[in-house]
Amino acid sequence: MEFNTEEPIPMSIWAFQTWGKEQ
Repeated sequence: MEFNTEEPIPMSIWAFQTWGKEQ
């Protein structure tokens, strides 16, 4: 899993995008 610490994003959105790619 890759995430940019320079641009923090809501966990909800991060998880949503992550799960979206998983499916």
